Amino acid sequence: MNRAAAALVACLLPCCLPYGTQDIVCRDDTQCPAGSSCGQDGHCGARSGEELTDAGRRAGDADADADAGAVIDAGPLPAIRCHADAECAGSPLTPVCFLPAGVCVPCTKTAECGGSGLVCSRQLLCVAAAVGCQSDSECSVGAPACRLDTGQCAECRTDADCNILQPHCRADGKCVTCSTDNDCQQLLSLGPYCDHTTGTCAACHTAAQCMTGQVCLRVDDLPVLVCECATDDGCTEPGFPVCDAVSHQCLECSASKPCGAGLTCVSGRCGCVDDSTCSGTTPACDKANHQCVQCSATKGCGTGRACLAGTCVCSDDSGCSGSTPACDTAAHQCVACSASKPCGTGRTCVSSQCVCSSDSGCSGSSPACNTATHQCVACSGSKPCGTGLTCVDSQCVCTADSACSGSTPACNTATHQCVACSGSKPCGTGLTCVNSQCACGADSACSGATPACNTATHQCVACSASKPCGAGLTCVSSQCVCATDAGCSGATPACNTATHQCVGCSASKPCPNGSACLNDACVCTDDTGCAAVPGTPRCLSASHECVECQTSADCTTSTRPFCGSNHACLNCLFDAQCGKDGRCNGGKCDCLSDAYCATAGGAPHCDLRTGVCVACLTSSHCPPDYTCHDELCLCAQDSACAGIAGRPRCNAARGQCVCGRDADCASTPATPHCDPDSGGCVACLVDGDCHDTLSCLIPRQGGLSCCNSQHRCALN
Repeated sequence: MNRAAAALVACLLPCCLPYGTQDIVCRDDTQCPAGSSCGQDGHCGARSGEELTDAGRRAGDADADADAGAVIDAGPLPAIRCHADAECAGSPLTPVCFLPAGVCVPCTKTAECGGSGLVCSRQLLCVAAAVGCQSDSECSVGAPACRLDTGQCAECRTDADCNILQPHCRADGKCVTCSTDNDCQQLLSLGPYCDHTTGTCAACHTAAQCMTGQVCLRVDDLPVLVCECATDDGCTEPGFPVCDAVSHQCLECSASKPCGAGLTCVSGRCGCVDDSTCSGTTPACDKANHQCVQCSATKGCGTGRACLAGTCVCSDDSGCSGSTPACDTAAHQCVACSASKPCGTGRTCVSSQCVCSSDSGCSGSSPACNTATHQCVACSGSKPCGTGLTCVDSQCVCTADSACSGSTPACNTATHQCVACSGSKPCGTGLTCVNSQCACGADSACSGATPACNTATHQCVACSASKPCGAGLTCVSSQCVCATDAGCSGATPACNTATHQCVGCSASKPCPNGSACLNDACVCTDDTGCAAVPGTPRCLSASHECVECQTSADCTTSTRPFCGSNHACLNCLFDAQCGKDGRCNGGKCDCLSDAYCATAGGAPHCDLRTGVCVACLTSSHCPPDYTCHDELCLCAQDSACAGIAGRPRCNAARGQCVCGRDADCASTPATPHCDPDSGGCVACLVDGDCHDTLSCLIPRQGGLSCCNSQHRCALN
């Protein structure tokens, strides 16, 4: 208990205790003024300097025991006579009996509050443990923030206390996903509306935000509001046309919407009533469960097989074949062997599997039978290994070099393994034998990207004193690293001489316009710094990162119209992301009016049937002398083509401006001939049109022509 709290007790007690006890002002030294101590009669009296020091220590101990509490004005304490603490328990203001004075007094530590979640506050009051914080240090991990308005520990005080998944601090001190509808429209969430009860994004607030025949409700297994059916009109999923008004689930059938012929409605699902509606691998109807199964009393399984719980199983060996010719009649499974279907020569039946019983049951690379494990192995006493080999743990291993060859010509007789080298099988020129492996002993054994031998580790490395690096490079830890900018190129043209790493920029190799050098890398400072990065044209000034979008206005296609929190253009999830003149349909934004097309760019008119912006819906949307056909403006007469070089005539069948004869191509000297197929002016139609071309002066053989398939004067 601190000195201010001790002074409070010293002040309160003399004023409210009855006659004969007004001068009882302490229970221990901590409740006395500086320079005094608490005597056996409850008086604060003078004490020596040594006693004061000891009292100061005890005051610190008491202060550590007293928990933090809210600032509460207790008022004057009533005087209650007592002989034990139990007689004071009814008063949270004075829960402790002070003897020999016999009066109830305030607490000085939490242990005096009697448990039940109460703590002794700094104001010497027994209060609930959740009340009374004055700083975050007095709060726990689960509720780390002290709310000064309530004096309670909570999950958060401001948004800064919350995480990225639940970024908003609600008024009750809880971190939630959303606090407004706008929060949900910036997230990939369950819906565009904020459910203020749970602080999560939901599909709806009211039925008006759902489809016809649906209601907005909270489903038991979901923590958010969703749209569920109220009538059959609210069921849109194919095959489930019926709404159960109690569970709000769409079902296959009901009494008012029965199943088809041969089927019955059971708990909203269509099931069989006889074999007529079953076929294929499940031709029989289980009439009890209304399910199509493999077999039944009316649909048997055939010879050697029986029907068990709607499934065909074997009943004797005639029901089995192939690699599992025997029937385990207890398990009704076809197995490899049984007493009636024994195994072949040298083999025996163990747990319904054929295994070896002698060497005659084995062959190939494992010709010996381990009769303890019934496994075929490489060798045994009866099947020894070849020359230079011995049998160890049923495997043939080497005992001499003669058993080894190829890249491992030496036998390590300690491990019985063929290895690359040994004393009897040394390595080649420039190599040495290290741990049974050939490793370099000199530079002559190394080449390519690692031309130097590190004779300490016997590894070929990039450089050494005898094999230095090239221009602008230096050898560090057997690796060639940059020493100057000359040793760097490409995307990392600058050398960080402290780390010897090639980096994106430096004082000697600055970044281009719109970028700055930060931590050895060029980062954007504005959008011009992102121009060279395909697909990410926008610069985030805070993180210096090139991204696809900053706002949805940067996403100009209807298929990815929404800028997500990762600054990438995404498919839409709900209508609000498409603006008031658009709607979300299958992840893309459909137009609802021409106003949407005007903001989206591209074609100017909205086709409400398809939700796509098009060039025209009627001829009034087209220029003069043009007509609207299949949502495209096409020419209707020659006057529509006036002023178009080389295409002065209207082909009404195509709706395109074309040339009609070579004279129409006079305005395009490089392409003086009219191609009747394309309706455009070209350089040539036949070889004779290319008489001035150099390639046509060369004698042509094998059917080569000067006027090629692209109507250009050149050899094919």
